Amino acid sequence: MQKNSRLFFALILLLIAALACANPLGGSAPAPVNVETIVAATFQALTASAPGS
Repeated sequence: MQKNSRLFFALILLLIAALACANPLGGSAPAPVNVETIVAATFQALTASAPGS
């Protein structure tokens, strides 16, 4: 009987942990990402100026 109660408690604890990780109620929504700005910054970082200029 003790083994069954431990298994039940472990399953309930696992269920609570899974629900806490997937809780849609808490936290704030991430800000929308402007893809054009990210791409422009990437290209600017990848294109180095010529060493002689």
